[in-house]
Amino acid sequence: MKTTAVYRWREGFHPLVEASAVGPYVDRLLEKYADGLKPSHVLQEAKAQPGTPLHACFEWDDAKAAHRHRITQASTLVRALVVTRSGLLSDEPKRVALSVRSSDTGPRVFMSTDVVMNDETLRRRFIEQAGRDLSSWRKQYGELKELHRLFSMVETQLQRLAA
Repeated sequence: MKTTAVYRWREGFHPLVEASAVGPYVDRLLEKYADGLKPSHVLQEAKAQPGTPLHACFEWDDAKAAHRHRITQASTLVRALVVTRSGLLSDEPKRVALSVRSSDTGPRVFMSTDVVMNDETLRRRFIEQAGRDLSSWRKQYGELKELHRLFSMVETQLQRLAA
């Protein structure tokens, strides 16, 4: 039986190139690098093939690429920073800042964890994002039967929170 492949980008990913144009290139790379495809392989192949959809997925202007990389580094830095405060009920490290939408239509921004946890609207938005993240995680690992009970428990809790 012949199958048909339909490629799409995961939710929230918006590149300039359609997934249907890039998917076949990635499939070929998975075959070529059957022992393990690395991001460096993808970049190498894209660089060697100007004019292809794969090539168009990358920023080739070094100044723009460097700026985007530094933005990613800044985001990683803020996401990775934790603090332990003495004199509290828990001395567990917690994130200094959380990524949340400060308005219903605004972009995600970092805000103090304390501010998010103590503001009803921001906290609700953060919980909603957690639900989307958990749904994504479930899609990623949904084929693992060993986790189905956990998925069910998480789904039940998310429904309770939404009510």
